[in-house]
Amino acid sequence: METIIHKGEKYYYSKIGEEIKIYDESFIEVPQYIFNELKKRIEILPSQTPPQSEKYIKKSLNVCFGSNAKSIYLDCCERFGWDREYAGYFVYGKYMFAAFATPEDYDVWFIAHNNFTGTQGGKWKNIYCGDIIKEYWYDINDISFTLNNRKRVCFIKKDGVYYFIGVFAVKKIDGDYRIYELVSDVYPIKEE
Repeated sequence: METIIHKGEKYYYSKIGEEIKIYDESFIEVPQYIFNELKKRIEILPSQTPPQSEKYIKKSLNVCFGSNAKSIYLDCCERFGWDREYAGYFVYGKYMFAAFATPEDYDVWFIAHNNFTGTQGGKWKNIYCGDIIKEYWYDINDISFTLNNRKRVCFIKKDGVYYFIGVFAVKKIDGDYRIYELVSDVYPIKEE
């Protein structure tokens, strides 16, 4: 089952062929008026996932990787040699971040809380604007804020699914926020 957020509520859906089933958080089928609103959104959600045989991934908000960060991370472990030991970092209640996770020693960051989802983590919020990510921290004494400034392979959650948005690097740190700038829209980064 996939998830979708609608008016601040989480719903689950399955799409088999043309048939769509939608359930609320208690796994009860939703009333017809909610079904009609959500069905329109589900029908236009990208169902194309990148071929697993591809040797690289490219930035796109049209190609989703799925709704489960851990599964996506494990797929990238197989495809790109990422460290499987960090897979447990990409589950509910974790930071969705792993340092030194790729063969190039890049970090991997799944941005579940952001301006698309309208949510924020307990100590931070993230704003994505194309080639820039702004990360605000409410507690800069938290050890996670001081982690590092390595390149990050980034995925962002939108409409309940994750999209690859590129490889980013810190451009500026100022008090309680960091600004990341896109350095490549392809992973692995192609050498010129």
